[in-house]
Amino acid sequence: MVLRPKSSKFPQELNVTVARVDHLPIFAHYLRQLRLVEIVNELVPVQMEVEPGIIVLGAVLDTLSGRSPLYHLEKAFEDYDRELLFGRDIPADYFNDDNVGRVFDALFAVGTQKIFCALSVSALQNFSLPTKHVHFDTTSVNVFGQYLDGLGSESTVAAGTRVWLPQLQQNTDFRTNIGLHNTGEDETRVRVHLHDADGSLLESTQRTIDGGDRLQLQEPFDRIAGRTDIAAGYVVVEILSGDGLVVYASVIDNRTNDPTTVPMVR
Repeated sequence: MVLRPKSSKFPQELNVTVARVDHLPIFAHYLRQLRLVEIVNELVPVQMEVEPGIIVLGAVLDTLSGRSPLYHLEKAFEDYDRELLFGRDIPADYFNDDNVGRVFDALFAVGTQKIFCALSVSALQNFSLPTKHVHFDTTSVNVFGQYLDGLGSESTVAAGTRVWLPQLQQNTDFRTNIGLHNTGEDETRVRVHLHDADGSLLESTQRTIDGGDRLQLQEPFDRIAGRTDIAAGYVVVEILSGDGLVVYASVIDNRTNDPTTVPMVR
């Protein structure tokens, strides 16, 4: 673009290049702090003229731009200010599909878990992230599961306590598991009482959990009480000895396998 100023004070024409940036410079700044390019270059050896770290940075920025699917990166970056995003003026054809594909093959050969771990450590070091509670989930295809909140010692129960797990099901649509987690050092003994919705006692069972260990009762309404028609049952857990116990239930959708956590009620 050529600008021709009207003022006589600036008689020279100005050559101005206009390029897109959108929100990507913000992400590029934090990815530089993360040392993404350096870490990938160090962990992913390639016999290519291109840097694998720059290719990965381009793929990440392209994903964060909202464009989909992930191909033809060279066309995507034609209109962007590549010097601003990558720290130097990299030609757009640097990101052609051949280069990107070969780098992705190299990533797979090295192992994405290894790269993920290195980047996680870098994030902890460079962003001063608190690590009192750490959640570690590296599933890459199907993401479903159960996530329990961190609990302090004040949220555990000890001998002489009874806790209640309400609204449990065991039928064609849902199944229930009972979790017993002993956070203490000594073994804990419990008695588990299975009840129907009307309050009737179906069965009781006793279990011992070693210190620092956990135990899961798989579908106790079915496997212990022999019932598969429970729509709103409940469980009472009686702590006979020990302390530091956490009790919870998982009501699982039989169609999707998605669990719902039922916390203990005192």
